Order: sequence, then C-alpha cells, then structure tokens
Amino acid sequence: MSEASNRKFWIRDGTKLRAAAGRSTAVRRLALIWLPSLLLYFVMLLLVRPLWAAGHQDFPCFYRAGAMVMSGEGGSVYDPVSEHRADAALWDRMERSGKPYTMSFLFAPWTLLIFAPLSCLPYQCALNVWIVCSIVLLVAAPVVVATKLHLRTGATLLCAALPALATAVLHGLTFGQPNALIVFAFAMWMMYLLDSKDFTAGCWLALATIKPQFVLVAVIAMLAARRWRGCCGLLAGSIVLALASLGLVGWRASLSYPRVLLSYTSGTTRDLIAESPDRMVNLRGLASVLLASESARQVVVALGTLLCIVLICRSFRNEISPKSFATFLPATLLASYHGYAYELTLLVLLGPLLMFLCRSVSCWLLAALLAMPFITPRFGGGVASVGYCLILIGLLLPLDGLPVRPWLRRDIKRVPGDLGT
Repeated sequence: MSEASNRKFWIRDGTKLRAAAGRSTAVRRLALIWLPSLLLYFVMLLLVRPLWAAGHQDFPCFYRAGAMVMSGEGGSVYDPVSEHRADAALWDRMERSGKPYTMSFLFAPWTLLIFAPLSCLPYQCALNVWIVCSIVLLVAAPVVVATKLHLRTGATLLCAALPALATAVLHGLTFGQPNALIVFAFAMWMMYLLDSKDFTAGCWLALATIKPQFVLVAVIAMLAARRWRGCCGLLAGSIVLALASLGLVGWRASLSYPRVLLSYTSGTTRDLIAESPDRMVNLRGLASVLLASESARQVVVALGTLLCIVLICRSFRNEISPKSFATFLPATLLASYHGYAYELTLLVLLGPLLMFLCRSVSCWLLAALLAMPFITPRFGGGVASVGYCLILIGLLLPLDGLPVRPWLRRDIKRVPGDLGT
C-alpha cells in the first residue's frame, strides 16, 4: 500500500471512529437525562395521583368530545344538551372514574385530532396513554432548550427532572390537562426563533392555540421583535388547524368556538363549573383576592398587564436572546386572562434559561429557593393564588435586571467559567 493510500485509509478510518464515538456519547447523554427524569415523574405520579383521582378531572371532557366525533356527532361538541346526552351514554365506560362529567368542552376543535383516536380506547387506558405522552413531552421540552443552549449533561438532567417535584406539574398531569403539549410547542418556538427560523417557529406556536391567552402574548413579542415571518408562520399553522377542524366538527361548530369561549369567560355559560378568578395564578387572581371593588380590580389588572407587555416588548425589541424568553415566561403567566395553578407548568422552560443566564451555582440555588412555594402542595384558596403571583413577580423583576449573556443567532459565544460551558 502506497504512502498516499495509507494516509487516506487512516483518515477515513479515524473519521469513522470519531463518528462512532460521537454517537456513543450522544446515546449515553440521552440515557443519563431521560431515564432518571422519566423514573422520577412516574414515581411522583404514583405517589400523588390517589390524592386527586376521586376529585374533579378535566380529561373526561376531552374523552367525551372525542367520542362524539367518532360517533358522528362532531358538530354538537359545543352544545350543552348533546354533551349531557353523551355523558349519559358514556356512563358505563367512565363510572369507575367517578361521577358523570358535566363541564363543557371549551377548547379549540383541532385538539380532537388527538382525543378522537384516544376515545376509541377504554377510558382509563386512554387517560394513562395521554399521561405517558404528556410526561414524554414535559421531559423533551427542557431537553430541547438545554441542548440549544449547550448546557452540560448534569445541568440538563436537573432541568428535565426537577419539574417532577412540582405539584403544579403533577396536578395538570393527573387532571389530563394539555399543558405538556403547550410547553413543548413553546420550546420549539423558542429554539427556532433563536435560530432565526421564524416561519417554522410560528408554525410550532400554532399548536399552543389550545390556550390562546398565551399565544396572544407571544404574538406581541414577535411583533416587538419585528419577526414578521414568525407571525406569518403562526397564521399558516392556524389556517391548517382550522381546516382540520372543519373536517372534524364542521363549519358551524368551528365558528361557534369563539362564542362558547367568550360566554364562559363572561360568566354567561350554562356550565355547572364556572370560572373562579380568586383561584387563578395571574394578575386577575391577585386582584380578585386583595381588592373588593370590581372597578379597582379592572384598573389594577389593566395596569399590571400593560407593565408585563412593556417588559416583554423591551426584552424582545433589540435582539431575541435567552433572557428575552426568561422574561417572557413569568410575564405571560401574570398577564394571561385565564390561568389556574397547573398553568405554571409553563415554567418548566425557565430552568434551562436560568442555568444559562445565572453566572454561578449560588444564583441558581437562590432562584430555586425563590421558587419553593411553586413546589408546595397547596392549591386551593386565595392564599395560594397570592403566593403564586408573588413568586412570578419575584422571578420577573430580577430576570429583567440580569445582564444579557453573549448570544449569536446561530450559536453561543461561550464564556469560560459559566454554567453554559
């Protein structure tokens, strides 16, 4: 073998070895992150699920609406009379899970793309499948953000596993809420915005329209950053989902969704389960607990919402960075019109952002101590609502004062000694 061919052989062989070593390292990293995180989620869920299993749950309304679509009654998913009739028909399949469900289906009709197939399974099996899928999404979301920020394996593991200790997260999982899908959609939105792939980011954001109060704030952020392609992507994704909704429930039911949603938030719905602003973890809940006058509440909520929007716009105005999203998350939760304790699941994405922004472990530990009430098992009552709001405010103000870490749109300019290196 000549010297030239020998050199080519070793170069090719060395490239293969480096590629194999890289794949082995990636698999080992994923195993070290995913296995402990999933295990912790399942252990915590087994511990807390019996405490809430006999109480109010939200998954039955998704299950019932999906069953109505599969039986050809998709056009009546927003009709209370048809819903109660469907409850009676599903009683035999759901009686082991408690009393018949009476809450109306108040979510975007395209969500039935997920829950219509699930309704073909027995109720408890469908709920378990949905919980497992939600856990996978809750682990994947912080891993996506942490990988984009080039965090080390240990830091990524903390970001993925620690949310399993938060009862707000477990609360949403047990009740069957779609918060995990929203969190994952926001994670992809953040990742693609940091990559300047605005149209793709907007398409992912369309999946979060399950709860439009969060998407409205994200639209304001993109407008402040002049990311017009992101807004176009959101519009395109929403149109695709709207067309899918027409195929599921028809145009009449699709057009009635905004009316049903407004009637619920205005208190004119015939639903037996009405809104409870004093239990919400936003400015509206804080004002409902602390102020007796309705006019004073409206003024405080309006001013507080305006302040949150100003902070978000200022953070997104120059260049989108991890600090922009760290400000966006608590500000969005405070400014949203509707949000109970399980909506705090959105803070799952704050972990990797704090890991990247904070310059020492002491800062991260301080942030964890500030978030301790987020881990408390108390949910009901005005005291919990005020406590959660104060935590969000306590997170928002220090984050707004943090210096912006060096950030390039395509990659990170690493700073020696930081957690991100």
